[in-house]
Amino acid sequence: RVVQGASVLGSRVDPRTLAALAGIDELACAESCEQLTRVGLLAPRDTSYEFSNDLLRDAVLEALAPAVATAYHRRAADLLADRPEEMAGHALAAGDHDRAARGCPAGRMG
Repeated sequence: RVVQGASVLGSRVDPRTLAALAGIDELACAESCEQLTRVGLLAPRDTSYEFSNDLLRDAVLEALAPAVATAYHRRAADLLADRPEEMAGHALAAGDHDRAARGCPAGRMG
């Protein structure tokens, strides 16, 4: 769940947001991120983590079943409601075009 959630959130992830997305507590999430760091999938960056390689992130994201990816994006949009541009990207990926348009500055949505 942690690596899947991280792939949905993007190249750089905050453990607190990732924990909420994965439905686990923050400590368990940070420990999972450390395990993923030891096997080379993630790399620590200050208090966050990022994928060691964008191709790894893309591979994990593409391996998600469409319904699972949609559910993760919908939940990410909910979690990121206070960050309109990030929320808009997840809402769009979840197929919620109206919500995405509300979060995206004029002229930025394709």
